[in-house]
Amino acid sequence: MASPRSVLPLPTTVRAVQRNDNLVHLITNAYVVFSVATTFINKYIATVSEYKFPYPYTAALIQVGIAHLLIQAWQARTQRPRERRMPRTRLPTWRVLLPASIVYVLIVAYDPYFTSHVPASLYVSLRAWCLPVMYLWSLRVNTRGLGGGRWVTVGCMIQFFGAWCIDPIHSMQWHLLLIGLGYAVLLAAYGLAVQKGLVALHYDLGAFLSVFFALVVMMLIPLALFTGELFAVLKHVLFLDEIAFWLHQVVAALLGLVLHVLMLMVIKYASALAFIVAATAKTCLQPLLAAFLFGQPIQFYDLICLVISLVGAASYFIKKPRSGKPFDSVYSL
Repeated sequence: MASPRSVLPLPTTVRAVQRNDNLVHLITNAYVVFSVATTFINKYIATVSEYKFPYPYTAALIQVGIAHLLIQAWQARTQRPRERRMPRTRLPTWRVLLPASIVYVLIVAYDPYFTSHVPASLYVSLRAWCLPVMYLWSLRVNTRGLGGGRWVTVGCMIQFFGAWCIDPIHSMQWHLLLIGLGYAVLLAAYGLAVQKGLVALHYDLGAFLSVFFALVVMMLIPLALFTGELFAVLKHVLFLDEIAFWLHQVVAALLGLVLHVLMLMVIKYASALAFIVAATAKTCLQPLLAAFLFGQPIQFYDLICLVISLVGAASYFIKKPRSGKPFDSVYSL
């Protein structure tokens, strides 16, 4: 005869938490896979396209503007009256999301400097500094994402050292190390700012993206003007009236929009540290797929280091803390 404990159903709260944890793994894997696919698709479009557009700030402005229009169109189509479970935030929404928007624009401005001053072979090693910076910052502000105990710490350490050991000598040169640390600080600040904004907006992704993209567009316009890119585009680019060029921009904007949604869901159901772990895993997975799918050369030592880093990322998510969302919002899944 079966014991009463074996036939009794699990409490509703336990089922909800288990379902939420499974959703975290699904969303995280989707974010990593889609971000790698987005990188390859954008590189393929840039390679085969006849429209060469070497203006990163203006391209970001166009794509974020298109993403903002897509969000507005989606909200206008699906919006329906519904009761809010929580009161409105005390501050205006734009003030809540202003820090995240500023840091995002700083990342957009910093990325061309990073890629032009850092050799491609050091991308993984230097971007791996996001992990210790984010981990220490999370300890400092006592944010969620560290509740998995020592195994979470070990997983982050394994992932960092696996990526950093690809080229530890050259990556410790002072000027390159400072560039890498600058990128790490910006990305960690962005993850924490996004997490804080989501909490303030009660995890409303639609409201977050709508206001966030609007703020970013308003900040990218003066950036494109002050750098002279916007005037150069209007003066030298001769294919602005061609539909194929704008189709490329719409595809890039749509990919970026989906990537932002997945990123917000990772932070929403896990933590900002989980987002950094997933982003670093994407950086390590990209050269592996390029080697196996497209025949790009890779050294055996680099292969081992990348695999070790991915094992560390898997260790983090196996023993990760449970969802950061409170129980009263778990039932919304």
